[in-house]
Amino acid sequence: MKRIAVPLLCLTLAVPARAQDTASVSGCYRFDRAYFTWVGRRPGQSSVIQDSTAILRLSPTSEIQHSLVRGPVLDVYAVPFVADSSTVQRWLQPSNWTFETATTINVVWRNGLYGPVFWMAIHGDTLRGQVRFTTDLVGAEPPPESAVAVQIACPAQL
Repeated sequence: MKRIAVPLLCLTLAVPARAQDTASVSGCYRFDRAYFTWVGRRPGQSSVIQDSTAILRLSPTSEIQHSLVRGPVLDVYAVPFVADSSTVQRWLQPSNWTFETATTINVVWRNGLYGPVFWMAIHGDTLRGQVRFTTDLVGAEPPPESAVAVQIACPAQL
């Protein structure tokens, strides 16, 4: 019988992220810009506002039914995200984060029509990678840009 050596590195990258990986990456991150923008109303107010934040919480679980994504996805929350329930649902339902490999994640902040999509490599408490500003308009997307996020303690408002 002939034995064949299989490199373990190749096999490791194909294995889905384990729960402990999810726990080590989840938490709040301050991004280098306020990428997380929304348009809507504040609770109890009638005027429409536009707001944004540079802080995003990556949840270790999923409680939201993600309508536009197949497969295992985890929830994201903009911090702070003070908006009426309709606006919150419009943004949180298609927004998510997923592991691409054991050392990279994808982060999506979209309302179904537009929003940033990130590919980020995990470097300890820092995420480094690229952001694409997506839209439903053909040919309107600018080229990808570099993006960085550093893990921080989650604000008390959560």
